[in-house]
Amino acid sequence: MLHTLAHGLRLALQRTGGVDIRSLQESFEEGDEEAFVFESTVGGNGVTDLLFGTDDGVYTELVEALEVMYTNIDGCDCGSGCPECLYQYGCSENNKDRTFSKEGFRDLLAEVMTQDPGKIVLD
Repeated sequence: MLHTLAHGLRLALQRTGGVDIRSLQESFEEGDEEAFVFESTVGGNGVTDLLFGTDDGVYTELVEALEVMYTNIDGCDCGSGCPECLYQYGCSENNKDRTFSKEGFRDLLAEVMTQDPGKIVLD
């Protein structure tokens, strides 16, 4: 699911802010429950600061990115992922079905989107 999250987040940021999908990377091991998302640009490019900045205690840019991820995935008729909703050319995991859970991720996003944006907690 973390690989699906990383792809969805990159595509959402590309669509909302013109962020180059190659400027964000992720790190996690199989079976992990968390991933590290970081800027691959030397010195950073400000994407993570923007994404995790708060406005009155709400991660407004993160919430927008989650909404775009959900729309991208839910609105796509493909079976398990395609360039419109999840696939990214050059992915070292080769966009294999074993690394994606489109339906599971869509359901998780739907659940998250029902929550109060002010109550999203990031550790």
